[in-house]
Amino acid sequence: MTGHTPRVSVLMPVWNAIRFLRLAMDSVLRQSFESFELLVVDDGSSDGTTELLSTYRDPRVRVVRNDERRGLVYALNAGIALARGEYVARMDGDDVSHPERLSAEVRFLEAERDIVLVGSWANVVDDKGDVLSVIRAPIDSREIHEALLNRNTFVHSSVMFRKSAVVELGGYQRIRPNTDAAQDYHLWLRLADRYSLANIADILMDYRIHDDQISLQRLASQRACADLARQLASKRRAEHGEPVKRPRGLGLMERLRGQPGTLGGDYLSFAELYRAAERRDLALRLACRAVLRSPLSGQSWDLAGRELTRRVLGPDGIRMLRAWLARGR
Repeated sequence: MTGHTPRVSVLMPVWNAIRFLRLAMDSVLRQSFESFELLVVDDGSSDGTTELLSTYRDPRVRVVRNDERRGLVYALNAGIALARGEYVARMDGDDVSHPERLSAEVRFLEAERDIVLVGSWANVVDDKGDVLSVIRAPIDSREIHEALLNRNTFVHSSVMFRKSAVVELGGYQRIRPNTDAAQDYHLWLRLADRYSLANIADILMDYRIHDDQISLQRLASQRACADLARQLASKRRAEHGEPVKRPRGLGLMERLRGQPGTLGGDYLSFAELYRAAERRDLALRLACRAVLRSPLSGQSWDLAGRELTRRVLGPDGIRMLRAWLARGR
């Protein structure tokens, strides 16, 4: 990379990410697209992440370390300031980029000059890498503009954006003091005020869910900040004369029913994913939280009831109950 300015800076902020970090970094270094740098911002890790990063001798890898933890927004903006590429591709330390990801996204942004940010569809995988589901986000810019007021239409680790556009907006920003929650969603909404955004209808990455995932630990804060970002975006659009419907998920009945865009709906979505990953204890805890937040959600009650029954009776008891019910028919 010496003497060569990369087209793409892959920005990976990490904090205590040793568990999946090598998989994530190696997936970037195996890209078919060659003109990139992998810029890792180590935000004061203490779990061996720093030592692991020191083992990489690849000239495409640049590591910047904060002596103490400064937070995700700080790490992201520090990385953008240091990025040498025209394009910045986001990457988390627990996800996996497919080999053609950078190539496909650069090709898209080169062909669609009015688009400033592009993401992709993604596999949702568990800690073993098994696919649990697929995120198929809207791809059309006009559809995304409308949908963004109701939900985040981008997988953060899948996006690539034009550095100049994000710098012009002041980079990532905290929606509330002292919290980094929903900083990505807040940026997408601000970008959508001025520019066109898109997704590629191809699965270009694996988005991993696991027990110590930061987004899961801060789910309530994420939802509160996301709701505030939506309200601010609605206000901005209204001020510019754009007809705006009230975002979903902000009314009492919507919260009680656990509809998408509510905290109860978030807990239910994660509960279903962890149930598919056979992490039933965590699925039960999340389903119970969904019931508490959204007591009128039939899906939450159903999932919580099934997982509680399984815990009480165990697999053998479930089989006996099914056999007894079958004989009764």
